[in-house]
Amino acid sequence: MILKTFRLVAAILFFTALTLFFVDFTGVMSLGCHALAHLQILPLFLGGAVGGLVFWSILTLLTGRIYCSVICPLGILQDIFSRTARMFTRRLRYKYNPVTSRNRILRYGFFLVLLVGFFVPLPIFLSLIDPYSNFGRIVSHWLYPLVLLGNNLVAAVSHAAGNYSVYHRPIHLSGAAMLISAAFFIWIAYLAVRHGRWYCNSICPVGTLLGLLSRFSVFRIRLNERCVGCRRCETVCKGECIDVKHRKIDASRCVLCFNCIPACRKNAIVYSRIPSPKCSLMLETQAVETADIHRRQWILVTAGLAIFHGLLRLTPFAYVFSAETAKVSAAVPENLPSGTSRVSYELTHPVFPPGGKEIKAFQKRCTGCHLCVSKCPAGILTPATTEYGINGFLQPVVRFQNGFCNYDCTICTRVCPPHALQPLRTPEEKHQVQIGKVHFLQENCVVNTQGSNCGACGEHCPTGAVKMVPFGPPELFLTIPEIRPELCVGCGACEYICPVKPYKAIYVDGLPTHQQAELAYDPNAEQEVLHTDDFGF
Repeated sequence: MILKTFRLVAAILFFTALTLFFVDFTGVMSLGCHALAHLQILPLFLGGAVGGLVFWSILTLLTGRIYCSVICPLGILQDIFSRTARMFTRRLRYKYNPVTSRNRILRYGFFLVLLVGFFVPLPIFLSLIDPYSNFGRIVSHWLYPLVLLGNNLVAAVSHAAGNYSVYHRPIHLSGAAMLISAAFFIWIAYLAVRHGRWYCNSICPVGTLLGLLSRFSVFRIRLNERCVGCRRCETVCKGECIDVKHRKIDASRCVLCFNCIPACRKNAIVYSRIPSPKCSLMLETQAVETADIHRRQWILVTAGLAIFHGLLRLTPFAYVFSAETAKVSAAVPENLPSGTSRVSYELTHPVFPPGGKEIKAFQKRCTGCHLCVSKCPAGILTPATTEYGINGFLQPVVRFQNGFCNYDCTICTRVCPPHALQPLRTPEEKHQVQIGKVHFLQENCVVNTQGSNCGACGEHCPTGAVKMVPFGPPELFLTIPEIRPELCVGCGACEYICPVKPYKAIYVDGLPTHQQAELAYDPNAEQEVLHTDDFGF
């Protein structure tokens, strides 16, 4: 009972802290809490954190799959589903699920997909099967908007009462991300209620990897000679790995929920380092069945993945999966009212977040957990649909419809678990990172089309990449933007503030490789001092 209580307390604390960090829009929680996300195994693997992988490997070899029961947020979410189901019905019972050929193909097939997706790379597959990323999308696109909605309701009531201490927060929704996360949420809830941790033992590649290691763990749950075959332990086992009939426990599928220990009234289940000499009924080779994969099954799975990989390299598959060829364009609608912009433009490349450096390296590591999306204070990071091609589906892309990138903000680069966004520690380090370049369409500018001054883009540019110069007859005192792309950092302030619709007169085009922008002035240069005998005005 002590083990189960300790596990429950640790899991609840970790799950609550990580979930609150995702939905915290006020900045109350320190950015240091991103370390909770950095404990996840697949981000550690993609980020090349050898120390973290060695730590989890050693801990699994010692204790078993403690990661799945305490650290994995999706695993804990499944426990919440099954626990909630038991509150409404007492008839919910699990039973031993023997390992079949179908289970092996699923389990090791998805594990091979993970490996192939890493080395090819095919980040879309890593994103769709990673347990942490799926949890992150569920929280980011369902719980987070609900939290903002609650805040806005409180703000509305407070403002009506004359209290303005609570501010309204805009809610930005992504239809594609909401649909995918909702479908996964419903699926994982159904599996958890009906089969406990079936997803962890048959689909999740992280669970498969830890299962292979836990076969050799020093501490394991075991049956001793006191077992009378009542099967109480079997009915509460979420891993469906206890076979009372044959006195077997599959250590590779045991997620260390410890439900079985307090359920046994005969003290026949123990979590111990080595089997007692009296435990003659214990199975010492309990996980051999899981590892005994037929050679033909491996050949079929590997051959299928190889064929699929070959198809992706062929046209047109290579085109739709490539981020280099993905473009963002817009068709000119008909019957536009007078005074609106009519010249469309095409982005040669989407804008991806600062710290990504190079698009291929960024996509190889990003799993689409959307922690950066939920933590972006400007709301400009959104899940991609077609911007990167199919291969980059749901990876974060920068859009300037809702705001622009704060000149001093480096939050997204500091919280990224797999380091797909390399950390920019200081604002000064970010000031020269060029994620895109500015472009100007004079044909769309209101100064040209309506003969009225604007200047909003020049006022909002933090680097001097956009400045206003005289335009037209001098007596009209008109000024129009003039751009210097070498100074632009791609923050999108000019594009966001431009009032022209539906096509902006000034916009930022992305770069496949981030560059270094030139400084508008040398901060170390000596400035000329104006000496006067009187006031300067």
